[in-house]
Amino acid sequence: MKPIEDIVSLAAVRQTREAQQQARKGAPLVGIFVIILAALGVYQTLKLAHLEAAGLRAEGRVVRLQRESSSNDSTYYPIVEFRTRDNMKVQFKDRVGSNPPGYRQGDKVTVLYLADNAQNESMIDRGAVGNWAIPAILFLSAVVVASILIAMLRSARARPATA
Repeated sequence: MKPIEDIVSLAAVRQTREAQQQARKGAPLVGIFVIILAALGVYQTLKLAHLEAAGLRAEGRVVRLQRESSSNDSTYYPIVEFRTRDNMKVQFKDRVGSNPPGYRQGDKVTVLYLADNAQNESMIDRGAVGNWAIPAILFLSAVVVASILIAMLRSARARPATA
């Protein structure tokens, strides 16, 4: 028989214990992040489902692009104008921006809006896949981060070799 010191060094045991403690300390923060991502996904899903169920569609036109800059990058948001069923002219900034711009001034788009709050509840209708992309990304991100959390908890629970 060999002594345990010959099989596993004391430094390796300490390193394993420290890694497990770090995983235990970080797990609550990662868990909160999972909850936030899932809650945002639910919020976006409910909001979009309501808009698609109760909303109306109209033809709109991109009147300009609004450039918003961060420290080293710019994002371009389309400013869309359309007329409601009641012939009220509405202009809104779409929630989705991109770089390079996804639209040009003068592009025609389909707008999805709520009749009773067209100014605040309007978006470019991108079809089933495009409309549901953001909630899907949020839910998939929550699943990935939850998987990381599970791996952290499993590594924290694993028993280190004793010296």
